Amino acid sequence: MLDIFTEGVTGTLRAMSAGLRYPVMIILILLAAFTVFLLGTLLVEFFQEHRHLKEKMPELVDKIRAAGKGNVAQCVEESALLNRQKDALIEVTKHPELTDLMRESLAIRLIAEEQDFYDRRTRRSDLLAKIGPMLGLMGTLIPLGPGIIALGQGDTYTLSTSLLMAFDTTVAGLAIAAVALCISIIRKRWYRNYMSMLETLMECVLDEVKNEIDFSSAGRPAGTGFAPVPPQEQPAAVQSQRPPQPVSPYSREHRVMEESRKEEIVAEYKRILNEKMEQLGSTGLTGDIQKAAFLEAQKIVAERGQ
Repeated sequence: MLDIFTEGVTGTLRAMSAGLRYPVMIILILLAAFTVFLLGTLLVEFFQEHRHLKEKMPELVDKIRAAGKGNVAQCVEESALLNRQKDALIEVTKHPELTDLMRESLAIRLIAEEQDFYDRRTRRSDLLAKIGPMLGLMGTLIPLGPGIIALGQGDTYTLSTSLLMAFDTTVAGLAIAAVALCISIIRKRWYRNYMSMLETLMECVLDEVKNEIDFSSAGRPAGTGFAPVPPQEQPAAVQSQRPPQPVSPYSREHRVMEESRKEEIVAEYKRILNEKMEQLGSTGLTGDIQKAAFLEAQKIVAERGQ
């Protein structure tokens, strides 16, 4: 009974393996073609976009700050940035009716859309770099079964054919993975530079647009319905109730605050762990206790910040 069950399972697995033989080879051929296509798009992107991106950041920031009232969008349009970067920066300047907080939210949304666009591009090559070796290994192991059986029967022709197919699929899978990995590394380096430039320029444009709108609002005549009360004429109680301006999530001040907060959490975490070690000993510090200590350190730092 056991032999019959074993033969049935073995026969089923052998049939599945034999059925996957040609689909794996076809998929490898399609993946190889798609890898060539991605390599072509990388070359096109280099010659059409990356090669022409010669804008120097310090000079462009100085140009934007010196552009003056109403010329920020024109300065961005005349720069040597990518078209996607220009569109995102100009979009922020098109809505003078927005408040500072709403404009910063729009900028964050535009940056997130750009990041998502670049992530979709690199995700395809990352997937090829992972799937290629898997299919290559499958194409290697599938023909080895019939080849070993042919070896036992003295059929060297079938053995040599199976080994040749195994080696070919292995080489194809590794070649696909190698090319796709190189494409991912190159594009990720480019896109990190693109996003860094966009975030820096977005911060600069936001500051200039804010200053421009503040200047135009201060000089708006009465009766327009939007003339603000000059700061020196506002009551002290109203000024004291004014909420603080939010810190931009990609500004230097925000990064400094985050680093300081992380250092405080690490210090509190070490202090709590030392107390636990004195109570339980080093062998009693399980993963749950360490996780609880970290959460407690976060809570202490959060309460201290309030």
